[in-house]
Parts: sequence; C-alpha cells; structure tokens
Amino acid sequence: MKIIEQVDSSEKAVQLANEIDRLEAVLKTMKAQLKAFVDEHGPVKTQDKVWDYTTSVSWEFEADSLRELCQHIALEGENPWTFLTLPADSIKMLG
Repeated sequence: MKIIEQVDSSEKAVQLANEIDRLEAVLKTMKAQLKAFVDEHGPVKTQDKVWDYTTSVSWEFEADSLRELCQHIALEGENPWTFLTLPADSIKMLG
C-alpha cells in the first residue's frame, strides 16, 4: 500500500483514487470470506468486537405521521433532529 502524504497534483489524485478502489475491492473480498466463515462456524470474537449478524429494524412514516412524530418529540422538550436524519435522496430533492 502506497501512502500519498499530500495530493497536490492530478497524477497523485489518480493514484490515490486507484488505491482506494483497490483497497475497497480487497475489503469486499475479505468481508465475503469472513461472512462465509461465520455462516458455517458462528460468530468470531476479536479483542475489540464480535463479527456476527445483527437484526436491524427500519421504520417508514408517511409525511403526516413523520410530522406528528417530530411534534411529539418537540413537545417532550427534545430536538427531533437529535433522533432523526434525512436520507441522501431527500436532501438531493431539496437541492
């Protein structure tokens, strides 16, 4: 891995972009290999974390329901944006 200390030319920027692409491809392969191992043998514990599957839950609200949720959070004395984020698509629609 070649570390570029300062990107001060188009050539260095291209080198950096190529290295990022390469590292992301390697990372994707490594994650697939670890996933296959976890599928067969179960969670892998390291010093810092456990590599395993987790269940995620997502919620979708209609616009009116989302407004009501934000109002309820605000009435409880909290800032709704502490708990909620806008997806990238929504931000793009706003321009």
